[in-house]
Amino acid sequence: MDMDFEKTLAILNGESVEDIEVAQLTELDRLQVSNAVDLIFQGLSLQNWLGGGVLRDAWQNALDQLRDMVFSIELINPVTLYARNVTFEMRTMWKEKMRTAPHTNMAIQCNDAQRADWADSAKFKIQTGTNLLMKKINDFNAGTSNTVKNTVSGHVPTFQQMFDSRMEQENQRVREREM
Repeated sequence: MDMDFEKTLAILNGESVEDIEVAQLTELDRLQVSNAVDLIFQGLSLQNWLGGGVLRDAWQNALDQLRDMVFSIELINPVTLYARNVTFEMRTMWKEKMRTAPHTNMAIQCNDAQRADWADSAKFKIQTGTNLLMKKINDFNAGTSNTVKNTVSGHVPTFQQMFDSRMEQENQRVREREM
């Protein structure tokens, strides 16, 4: 059965087309996407915590940044849709952890040498997770009918440019709060 017909049948049955598309992913695809999203979150959380404040705020900011990053991806296909689902599942799980985990009101404890190493580790995690996720998205059925490319007129910023811009905005907010 072709994919367009399966989608039509799903709509006819009141089902979600996104669920049909995501069903195309193998268990390994899902695991790799989940791991990439988790790696990005870990890096963002560490980077935010190193930036000052308490752990709960670092987690909350990382969840918001991750959501913004995943939803800014312009190539929409089953991998992107699954990454969005994982992001929302992760938000639910971490919101619960924020309510129940110990040490959520704690600032990070590290010396200057550790801070530099940990900041490098955070950047590495973010970059690695982003690269893994984007590779999986770009590799999935490139050029097939179930891969839709959303474009806007003019210059379209890359995923990394959008991430860098959002990180700079967040850093500016942190600097403003410290004043």
